[in-house]
Amino acid sequence: MEPFTILQELWESDTVIFALIGCAVAVWIGILRKQPGKRLTGAIISAALYAVCEILSGLHTGYMPAILLFFVGTTALGSCIGCLLVRFTAKVGKK
Repeated sequence: MEPFTILQELWESDTVIFALIGCAVAVWIGILRKQPGKRLTGAIISAALYAVCEILSGLHTGYMPAILLFFVGTTALGSCIGCLLVRFTAKVGKK
C-alpha cells in the first residue's frame, strides 16, 4: 500500500486534465454563486472526498473501482483548488 497513490499518479502522467476540469467547474460555479461561505464549504467537501478516494484507492481493489476512485479523487482535488482559488481571489478583489 503506497501513500498518496492518486497524487503520485497525477504528477507521473498526463491525467492532470481531470484536475483542471474539476478546477474549472469549481471556479465557474464559485463565480456564479455570490456566497463566500459556500465556497469554503465546497473546498472542505472536495478535500474530504479526495481524502476518502485516496484512502480507498490504497486498498486492494479491482481495476474498474481503482479507475473510478482515481477519476473522482483527481476531480475532487481540482475542485478543492478551484474553490479555494475563487474564495481567495474574491477577498483580494474587495480590498
